[in-house]
Amino acid sequence: MEFAIDHFGAFSSSLADLKRLPIRELKMDKSVIDGLPDDSGDAAIARAILALGKTLGMRVIAQGVETQNQADFLREAGCTIAQGFLYTQPLGPEELMRFVKTWA
Repeated sequence: MEFAIDHFGAFSSSLADLKRLPIRELKMDKSVIDGLPDDSGDAAIARAILALGKTLGMRVIAQGVETQNQADFLREAGCTIAQGFLYTQPLGPEELMRFVKTWA
């Protein structure tokens, strides 16, 4: 069994849980993404989360990517998985299938 930590970087994420639990995925919280690329604090936190995930062999997903500047920063920082309104609005089942077919 494997777990993901959602909203990582928000609230009080426990670093001890990263080694104690079978966690394979960190979902970087939108609150970290919002200030990218201009907020130096958010940029430092995003880079640290990406480095931590890479060092521990975890996938890191950026949640809440809304601008191309955010996506560019994350890609340059080594983030390979992102989700958010930049890519698509929330979709119902039928719209999702049409969306998936355009990418296949």
